[in-house]
Amino acid sequence: MGNVYSVHIASGNAESGSIVLLAAIPAAYVYVVRDIDVTFFGTAAQAQTSSISFIDDTDTPIFSLASGAISPGAWYGWRGRQVFAPGDTLTAIVVNPLFTFRVSGYQLTTP
Repeated sequence: MGNVYSVHIASGNAESGSIVLLAAIPAAYVYVVRDIDVTFFGTAAQAQTSSISFIDDTDTPIFSLASGAISPGAWYGWRGRQVFAPGDTLTAIVVNPLFTFRVSGYQLTTP
């Protein structure tokens, strides 16, 4: 059985556009994304035109916050288990850079 380690995968202030958060996974590892936490710090008017989505390398959404469904100062969390193997990526797509985020999970070694 391989070793299991909790890891901080990515965090920061989101910038508009596409941000690759997880890539270049070493050959002997697998990452499991367990938590994505997002805070919106814009105004109510800005919430109507802001969004953030976390997608995998097949463009499948894992977690999204759509414009109009966001409240100023609110915290949003996703809890789950998404496995990322070598060659996989996790990307954030951001409209209006008014978010902070943190992604964490496990780093597993393969046998």
